[in-house]
Amino acid sequence: MTVLSVLHELDREGLTGRLADIQRKAAGLILTQNRSRLDGHISLSVLVLQGADKRIRELLESFQTLEGVSHAWLSECPEKPIGTRSLRRALGAGLAEHGWACTPRGMVMTMPLILTCGAELLWKQLLAMRPDDHQIAVSFSVHLGRDAFLHVAVLKRPAGANLSVLPLPSARRRALSYGQGSAPDAASAHF
Repeated sequence: MTVLSVLHELDREGLTGRLADIQRKAAGLILTQNRSRLDGHISLSVLVLQGADKRIRELLESFQTLEGVSHAWLSECPEKPIGTRSLRRALGAGLAEHGWACTPRGMVMTMPLILTCGAELLWKQLLAMRPDDHQIAVSFSVHLGRDAFLHVAVLKRPAGANLSVLPLPSARRRALSYGQGSAPDAASAHF
């Protein structure tokens, strides 16, 4: 499974129709999709794809060549579900600098993970413990059958944000303090 993320302008004339045409032609590849306004005139479309690599690459190129699309990129999902033990490692690696796409107002990263049912709660807790300058732009889950879920989180952060990985020990202390009068921000509250 692969996740295709597309950053595009909202007010570009005719772009919405061209995006829809491309998606209709790729209907057999798209398992699910989500669209969200990031800020002002920028929108993010996230498509979960399954199919031949060649068709997925062609779909990526179709989006990349459209005027009004600033970025389009693929994020690979791990083939096997991740359990509780390896989730911290996977999340820390995903937050490293290499996965971020630059936009005029900051950076965006798509993080897809296939998790076992037992790891789902830890995923939500770890996302709630993200650094203060990481906001959740989009998040959704897809049940894959048996005991596995695909979780997709799109994180955004302002220009000039620190590029460090998630500091798990201090983040854990911060999460514990939520029960002592402070609350997580609104972006993480929907998890």
